[in-house]
Amino acid sequence: MRFRFPLQSLLRYRENLEEHERALLEQFTREASILREQLATIECSRLLQLRHDAETLEVHGLRGSEMQFAAECHINSSLRHVRLTKELEEVERKRFDQQGRYAAARQQREVLDSLRDTQKQVFDREVLRHDQNASDDLFLIRRTMDKLA
Repeated sequence: MRFRFPLQSLLRYRENLEEHERALLEQFTREASILREQLATIECSRLLQLRHDAETLEVHGLRGSEMQFAAECHINSSLRHVRLTKELEEVERKRFDQQGRYAAARQQREVLDSLRDTQKQVFDREVLRHDQNASDDLFLIRRTMDKLA
């Protein structure tokens, strides 16, 4: 006789749901990582540009048009930095929310796993008890037959 867990289809559903929630969590984590890299790149570019502008100013001086261009570049870089920072905050919020959904899905799946394991242990004990009773009955029958013979 095989063990059959009556809630197996629900357990499969919970496993699939947990996997789906995990995949979404990984997606948000990747998006946050990409945004962090982009922010670091912008910071690095801004620092390099400032250094270049300072060196150029020190060596050659800057004309008004060059200073205006540098200022526009700095403003655009700052605006992009602000936009990416807001995007990162939003993605981090979504990732945090998703982390909660993933934890809940995992917990629901673990509850069913635990229930299945408990029922399987009970089933195994019953099978062993049944087998032992059958062995005992066979022993008693043989013993009685030997006494009668």
